[in-house]
Amino acid sequence: MSHHNSSGEVHRYGSQPSQIINNSPFLLTGSQYSNNSYLSDLVASSLLPRLSDISSANLILGVFVATLIYLLVVHKLRFRAIRKLEKQYGSVSQDFQSIDYKDAQVILANLFLLEAPWVFLTAKDFAFLRAFGISEISDVSIKAKKMVDQTGLRYSDTVVFATEWIMNPLDSERAVLSINRVNFIHSRFKGIKDDQMLYTLCLLICEVFQWIDKYEWRQSVPLEKYASYVFWKEVGIRMGIPEKIMPETYEACAQLIVDFEAAEMHPSHNNERIAQGVIRLYQATLPKFLRPLFKNILIYFMDKRLRAAVMLRLDTKSMFVGKITALLPIALWIRAKFVRHCMLPRMTVPTVFAPTKDGERMHVVFWQMMPHYAQVTFSAKWGPNALYRRAFGLAVPGDKWVSKGYKLEEVGYGGRGSEKVLEVMERGKEGGCPYSTFGRVQNEGELGGLYAKFYGKGCPILQETLE
Repeated sequence: MSHHNSSGEVHRYGSQPSQIINNSPFLLTGSQYSNNSYLSDLVASSLLPRLSDISSANLILGVFVATLIYLLVVHKLRFRAIRKLEKQYGSVSQDFQSIDYKDAQVILANLFLLEAPWVFLTAKDFAFLRAFGISEISDVSIKAKKMVDQTGLRYSDTVVFATEWIMNPLDSERAVLSINRVNFIHSRFKGIKDDQMLYTLCLLICEVFQWIDKYEWRQSVPLEKYASYVFWKEVGIRMGIPEKIMPETYEACAQLIVDFEAAEMHPSHNNERIAQGVIRLYQATLPKFLRPLFKNILIYFMDKRLRAAVMLRLDTKSMFVGKITALLPIALWIRAKFVRHCMLPRMTVPTVFAPTKDGERMHVVFWQMMPHYAQVTFSAKWGPNALYRRAFGLAVPGDKWVSKGYKLEEVGYGGRGSEKVLEVMERGKEGGCPYSTFGRVQNEGELGGLYAKFYGKGCPILQETLE
């Protein structure tokens, strides 16, 4: 950040001191005292340091004052967003028990898009990775083969679904369609059990706050935890997880994770295969010389139980990798303090999806790993980021990465079953139940009654998007 003295003294005294001295009425020039020209030099040499000192002092003072003002502004604005939400919804549990999933989505969007996007995204990744520390879950994924053979695409599909749910109103056509698509994909894998889905859902509810409280610039607040519980519980209900097995509080979800992992998280070669595939995916986004270090950093973020389950060890012996990783806690602490005290809060929501018209394929603007579904534009192919990626042999958008975009009903599972998903959407528009588990839950009638309990007659997307 640059600071300039508003009085202009730096320019007048700092940039042109000789001109000012030569024009001074008190300076006798050599033409007046030809035999005493040394006097001019003597006076000039005595004035120059003083003028320079004045300029430097003013500059230092100006920088100090401007920096102080900036830091005070940061301090004033840093907590403004969460304080505004607490004022609106309440800051203690008895105040915000009445918020619904729509309110919860607003609260989570503030956290995800403005307050802590880096930690939110990383925690989401680790929530899914942690689920693959459960051998029964990784066994189902290994049988699917494409989870291992096409890790990058499967990851991108998961990001598309989760982002659709968070970025769009949960009753919007896009969110409803994406949930139904996930339900269809889950129905193709008969080994998925309700308790496994519930465990994964609880990870989505809780994992982000483990990360925020450890690594972010501020601690999470009870309102955010409750909002996470309300929002993801709603998603779980729409995915067909029975309400009767749902934990009743955020704290109960956290305890469910502990109990489930104690009973089910054990070392497995299938766990290791998936974890190694995820690590290779992360590494593929970096220059080769950084990949060993980054693998160690990923393992560092795993707790002992998860490391044991995926059969990975932290490298503490390598001079470069081990020593740099050892400095990671200090670096994260410095980052948190710098963000809190020196960075203004984000004021604008980042663009995630490219603008699109009804019926057109959709594209992502932002991607974490591989550029799946990213539109091929001149900037994407030859912009500064693209040139950096090309220089290190990294991926840039192109046909290999499904650059034609996606339709939600076709994402995942090779696009198969899209017509079945669209049939359910049409049923919802006609007043029927807007969701289906496509046979994963045997008694769809019970789910229909459950959805009716929450939405009443008709389809919620009619009022939200189709009028």
